Amino acid sequence: MSMSEYVNAMILAFSAGNGGADLLPIFHLIQKAFASTTVGGINQSTYDWWQNQVSLSTTAATKTWAQFYKEMSHLYNLCSRGGSKGKRSFPDLILCDQRYYETYEGACLSKAQIMVSNDTVADLGFGGFKFKGATLMWDEYVPDVEDGTAVTIDTVDSYWTDITTDYSSAAFLNSEFLELVVCQGQDFAVGPFIQPENQKVKTSILYMMGELCCSNRRKQGLHYKIDQEIVS
Repeated sequence: MSMSEYVNAMILAFSAGNGGADLLPIFHLIQKAFASTTVGGINQSTYDWWQNQVSLSTTAATKTWAQFYKEMSHLYNLCSRGGSKGKRSFPDLILCDQRYYETYEGACLSKAQIMVSNDTVADLGFGGFKFKGATLMWDEYVPDVEDGTAVTIDTVDSYWTDITTDYSSAAFLNSEFLELVVCQGQDFAVGPFIQPENQKVKTSILYMMGELCCSNRRKQGLHYKIDQEIVS
């Protein structure tokens, strides 16, 4: 469980740590600005066809759920442009932080109707969310892309303290063009247990060798700088 959480935090970072030995994170593949740097060996500034889609929310404009929804819809459509023969051409997963998810929930609840029969009680809420067919999920390690604030596995508690002062972010993902490639036989493989000569404990190495790969960045999108105080 600890290893899975560590890999989760690694994939949602801004850059590959550990001297570049960590997995390439989603928010390196999906960026807010396209500086002259290489992503997957391709210079994203020189070749604009290799750039992802971006929707920047401005706190002065986005004060309503209607504007929030409009920005989501616009980004979804940008990511759906272009033919994809034999492949899904639109996002199927929206990965966001907790406040983004709750903002979307608030917008949905404003349109909901609650019906109560004689033998039931009112149950206000939803078990899950979709947006134009894309599954909406939140994760505590999704960073604040605007401020460059990444959540690490060692500072989870401080994230919950600072969440009200940060902006929200979401990645609109098309999984047809994303793949976690893992070396055969190295997918959380447990090595042999070894006992030191002066201890009664035994130790082992847990192997995970792979990389997160993207074959079409234009089908991926970033929605960021979302005001977390939208309430109507």
